Amino acid sequence: MASERSPNVYGGPPPQSDLRLVLLGRVGAGKSTVAKTILGRDNFRSEGGMCVKKQGEVAGRTVTVVDTPGWDTVKRTSTHIKKEIKNSVTLCPPGPNALLLVVPMGELLSSTDRKAIQYHVELLSVRAWKFTMVLFVSEAEEKCTSIEQNQLIDRAKSLLVKCGDRHHLLECGNSPSQIPELLKKIDAMVAENCEEFFIPQVYYELMETTMPREVTELRRMYEDREDRLKQKFKRELKEKEEELKKYKEEKPKEGLMKRTSSSQLLPPSRVSFLEGKEDIFQDWREKFLNTYKTGLMFWPFMQFLNFSLVPLYMRTTFTGCCAFVWATFLCFSRQSGDGTATAALAWMFTPKQGTTTEPEAEKPGPKLDQTGPKLDTEGPKQESPSPKEETRTPTVKQDDQA
Repeated sequence: MASERSPNVYGGPPPQSDLRLVLLGRVGAGKSTVAKTILGRDNFRSEGGMCVKKQGEVAGRTVTVVDTPGWDTVKRTSTHIKKEIKNSVTLCPPGPNALLLVVPMGELLSSTDRKAIQYHVELLSVRAWKFTMVLFVSEAEEKCTSIEQNQLIDRAKSLLVKCGDRHHLLECGNSPSQIPELLKKIDAMVAENCEEFFIPQVYYELMETTMPREVTELRRMYEDREDRLKQKFKRELKEKEEELKKYKEEKPKEGLMKRTSSSQLLPPSRVSFLEGKEDIFQDWREKFLNTYKTGLMFWPFMQFLNFSLVPLYMRTTFTGCCAFVWATFLCFSRQSGDGTATAALAWMFTPKQGTTTEPEAEKPGPKLDQTGPKLDTEGPKQESPSPKEETRTPTVKQDDQA
């Protein structure tokens, strides 16, 4: 049975339907305080081990809140409390739009606590996680820092995975401006569930038995397909977020301006910063003084020529040409110069590597054979006596002696 629609006080089509909420949590979690904060009523009292149902007008719509008795550990929760938890979803027919799992901000959420939460929520059915939102609650006096909130969310990660990462932070006793934000998140969850509500397990089993087998299989097939698509989209979204994070870490300077001819006109420190240099004042220390001196020599002389020799109607053009020459000089000094005019002139009039003069080519002519006789460059050499002459000499001496 569909609930009647009430007009939206804040305006804006379409009108929002009424909400039916069930609060779940351990003993002392603050479920009654949450109910008072949502309904804006102070006379909401828990009845010990019984469920309590209250209605109220919130933001122009009827909101029904069912407060359930708190549970203990898995072994200590009595059968009566378990039965009340199961029957809580039948107190707001045809079924609750959302199940709010209340968790105090100071909760340690040990493994025992998480097992107890999972056990008692699944007393309703495994389907209950599809309609569950974790509500982290803190008192107005207990201000929690963002670090503590992130730590608690990390500890409750296993629970958040089961309920599709749906959670909300609520400060009880504070200004009621937080309630519209909570209702907006609940409406988003209802829209995600295609405006379905949680059907109590008793009625669900009855529907399963009376519904034709073909319809049941078809419905399960579509539910499985919907779950697979949701998981696929969440996985793809997570992969894209990781890729984006990795891209930002690997290329942190990708978005910086690349050096262009116009960027050369910026001060050296600023261009060095855009280039990602470690010492951004290095060029400023090395070239600023020389560039300043060159400017003192260049511009006064150009202005003297401008006002003394250049006609009046040509002075603007002449100044623009001088500025172009000066900008070209700055670009050269930025890349390879040292800020002095001497370096620029030396670069202009020094022969480049590809234009050096080559030695004149040798005239074609007969070439000497390398194996032929070589020229004697050491001068005349004394001829050594031949062996015959050496043998003759002692013969002559013997004849003289004879």
